[in-house]
Amino acid sequence: MAESIKGQPASPPVPDLAFPVDTNDEKLDGLVKLFDFLLDNEVKIGSVSINDVRQGKKEKIIQLVKALKLWEEKRKILSSAIARPPPGYLVHPMIIGPS
Repeated sequence: MAESIKGQPASPPVPDLAFPVDTNDEKLDGLVKLFDFLLDNEVKIGSVSINDVRQGKKEKIIQLVKALKLWEEKRKILSSAIARPPPGYLVHPMIIGPS
């Protein structure tokens, strides 16, 4: 989901097999990569930990999904602001600035 929001895969790619399938599964590679991605992209996850997700704590997983949603909305707002210069700015291939 995080890769989809950002619009590009993790590098190197993280296969689905890297994620635990239940609370007894000790595979942490996928979750570690996910949390690295979240921290690198300044997603505000609050007090959610890798263990919270691994243990299937519903309220923490919901918190994480909500944080991803807020991050996506923020990215969309920033993208549209960058694509659209403020009123009164001239956009020319050589000059960008106040008119």
